[in-house]
Parts: sequence; structure tokens; C-alpha cells
Amino acid sequence: MRKPLVMNTIAPDPVGRASRATTIGRGKEMRKLFLGGAVAACMFVVAVPAASADSTIAFTATYHAKFAGHSGTPSCPNGETACGAGSSPQLGSFTYALFAETPQTQLVVLTFTDGTLVLDESFGSATTPGRSVFSHESPKAFGNPVVFTSPWTVDSASTLAVTGAGTDVEHVAGLAEQGDITGVLTPAS
Repeated sequence: MRKPLVMNTIAPDPVGRASRATTIGRGKEMRKLFLGGAVAACMFVVAVPAASADSTIAFTATYHAKFAGHSGTPSCPNGETACGAGSSPQLGSFTYALFAETPQTQLVVLTFTDGTLVLDESFGSATTPGRSVFSHESPKAFGNPVVFTSPWTVDSASTLAVTGAGTDVEHVAGLAEQGDITGVLTPAS
């Protein structure tokens, strides 16, 4: 036998006050129906922004480079401060060139087979592992290890038609540099 459906009714109690009767019978079904509708509405709200972000890609790249211009080191072909090579899962292999503009800014040029991606980097932060900054390096040393974290934006000189921004984490030790570039690229309109 089914129980009768009683919802949100107000009935007087024996003392004369109004009290809310409890939901009995098919109340569970109503809650499931309401919960199902709420979940569907949330999924719609989440799906709409994801559809508009289809053209934006997460960009990652790693590279290795050598600094130029010091005694005993090879020169870079175009007067770069550092040069090397790297790869990106999204765009493929590239050559790497770093041009120091000021003590606070640098230009990074990644040359792919399909074009160049030019990054304007600004100084973010520098950290040194352990107490390496306090070591007494010899006059012939090329520097203590340091990790630079530099924010970047895509420069208009890029031949790849994209905009974007991200971070370059550079691990520098002596004349060698290894870096990880992460960010977001969006096709330019």
C-alpha cells in the first residue's frame, strides 16, 4: 500500500500553534528529482566555459643552453647572451636564444620549424640552493648556482600567431642553463 504524499502543509497542533507537517511517502523521489536537476544545471554551467576555451592550449617546453662571450666558451651565432635547444610537446623541437636587454628584462626567442615564438621576460625572483651564495668562488669561476623565476608574455615580434603568458624557471650554474617554460597560448584574432 502506498503512503499518501503530504508536502509542506500547515496543520494546527493541539495547543493551537501552526506546525509544519513532515514529508512522508514519495518525499525521497522528490528530493532525487530536485538533486538530479541541480546536478544537470551545474554540469551545463561548467560545460559552457570549457567550450569557449577550446582554442587555448597549455604550453610547456624544456631547454638547455650555454652562455656565450666568456673565455673558453663557444659564441652564439647571432650575438645572443645564451643559446641552445629544446622541445615542446605541443609545438615540437626548437632552437633557444636569450638576449639580455636590461638587468630586469630579457627576450627569449624559440625558433620552431613553423615559426618563432618570442617571449618578453621580466625579472621575477632568484633563489640559491642551500648556502651556495656564500661560497668563495675563484676569480675564474663563472657564478654560483641560482634559480630564476621569470614571468613572460608573447611579444608581437612572434611569427606564430598567438598571444599568451606564463613563467620561465631557469636553473643556472656557471655557464650552463636549463629551463622549464609553462604558460597558456591562444590563437591571435
